[in-house]
Amino acid sequence: MKLGKSLVKILFLACSFLLAGPAPQAAAGIFGALGRGAERSVMRSVGRSEAKAAERATVRAFSKDAARDASTAAKRLSRPKTVFRYVPAKTAKHEMGLGIPARTHMTAVGGPGRPMGAGKAMGRYGLNRRPGVRETVRLPKRFPVRFNRAVLGEPGVGELTSPKRIPGKAIVKAVRLH
Repeated sequence: MKLGKSLVKILFLACSFLLAGPAPQAAAGIFGALGRGAERSVMRSVGRSEAKAAERATVRAFSKDAARDASTAAKRLSRPKTVFRYVPAKTAKHEMGLGIPARTHMTAVGGPGRPMGAGKAMGRYGLNRRPGVRETVRLPKRFPVRFNRAVLGEPGVGELTSPKRIPGKAIVKAVRLH
């Protein structure tokens, strides 16, 4: 079916009107309501698909991270090392008693200074949950660890994992984050 130039222009203007969003006071009436309804519908659909795509990308990244951690050879520390672990408050309380499970992530370095905020820690280390506590962990000499880069974190930021459970007594201090 061949459309005339004037009909194409009318269809283009109608679609532009419907998708352009709310116009000032002129968008009243049935066409304004249709346009606003269509806009809400499109935005909901786009929002859902973007959220699902982001979730799939995160799951893919964490599975790649787990595979990479498993394939990295563990090395024994030549001297004791202090590192940090950013966790929710409930998890920190649990780990103080039972220790840190094997294959959990910690920062590659730790030292004196004020802890970074929870939001900054999430961005820097690529955490999927907002931390409430920064644990200071003292790893003993000859403890096996894997050195890698934080997958979803800032470029060049390192992380540690260990194939062994870290005892609760290795957690030296826990500081609440703001």
